[in-house]
Amino acid sequence: MSAKLNDDAAAVPVREDAKANFIEQHGLAAKQDGLPRIAGRIMGWFVINGGPISLTELASELSVSRASISTNARLLEGLGVLTRVAIPGERQDFYQIADSPYARLLEGYVHRMQGNVANIDSLISGLGKGDHGARHRARQMKRFYEAAITNTKSIIKSLS
Repeated sequence: MSAKLNDDAAAVPVREDAKANFIEQHGLAAKQDGLPRIAGRIMGWFVINGGPISLTELASELSVSRASISTNARLLEGLGVLTRVAIPGERQDFYQIADSPYARLLEGYVHRMQGNVANIDSLISGLGKGDHGARHRARQMKRFYEAAITNTKSIIKSLS
């Protein structure tokens, strides 16, 4: 394995440096998407390693508190990215990357967009006859969400 020098002049294996960089950059990307940075770092770790791993071990791997790892692992589990698994003889929970995590993320996105369409429909039905501007803008918004839903479903299908 080749090595390179980083800023502190210590030899760092290129592969490990690339992995650490990916994890950190995934954390920053998640933060830009409105998720906690730690959630993104956790997801990055699982993309590389898959799991299963205990929360205690993961906290050590990422140098993050166990509480923060626990909170963000549950968040990622709720988004369909991680799956909690039991290991025979172990008392603690272990996590691994879910099957089709990217399709599951998009399915959640579709579900939220469908909720937005229902909200827009309620607005349109509640508008008075004189609210032409609001009705027009709401219909434009609805078309946006309907197109996004259709195209996202197509992406999900291509990932399956």
